[in-house]
Amino acid sequence: MRGDDDPRAGEAAAVRLARGEAVESVLDADDPAAWLALDAGARRGTWWHAGAVRAEWEHVAPLPDDPAGLDASRYALALCHRDGRLREAAVRGVLGHPSLLPLLVVGAADWGAPVRQAARQVLRDLVDGDAVGGDGVETAVALTPVILVVGRRERGGFAVALLDEVLRDPSRVWPAALLTHGDLAVRRHAHRLAVETGRLSPAEPARTAAGDADTVVQALCADAALAAAPEGRPCEEVVGPLLGARSPRAGRPE
Repeated sequence: MRGDDDPRAGEAAAVRLARGEAVESVLDADDPAAWLALDAGARRGTWWHAGAVRAEWEHVAPLPDDPAGLDASRYALALCHRDGRLREAAVRGVLGHPSLLPLLVVGAADWGAPVRQAARQVLRDLVDGDAVGGDGVETAVALTPVILVVGRRERGGFAVALLDEVLRDPSRVWPAALLTHGDLAVRRHAHRLAVETGRLSPAEPARTAAGDADTVVQALCADAALAAAPEGRPCEEVVGPLLGARSPRAGRPE
């Protein structure tokens, strides 16, 4: 499933997960909207017996109170469950299901404070490297698309601030893959931070200004290349690419 503005797509995905279909066959893991649709769709209620409201997937396979031991498909449903206590328990144990980490980012913006706080702590431990070892940059890079989408939500700023903290840290290796990422929002965000933190030589943004298809990235990189040139006198490695840039603004070095 790819993302859809219609939460019924997420509801249908939740039913498929409840039936035991693998997460990778139900969701497009690289599409942030698919995770958001699942989160919303899994809580879409329908009237059930005794006047109770249950999500459609709960007719198929209701979950136990403790998510420990669930397979990834049903654990995803626990992370999206209408019961905040179950969501909180699920985010605390989500590292046992690394394919579901995008839902941890969603949880970091949860309306319920206990869920939100638990998810934020796990996310911070993860990118700090305390939870899995290493420096967490690889994890932050993998989660960047969903972080930026969730960042548009109310209470969604935590994960974006955490990502920026990682990317601004001079002691960490700069993840160059973000600069050529297929997601436009990721590419723009990465270039802004790379320019602000001086991660690029003048020639690098000049080449990007000449080759990137996005006009925002073109203009940002052209300005950065010219500003970084010695005493305002661009050298050939800056001027050459800019003269061949797609953007008229980028192609007019002063």
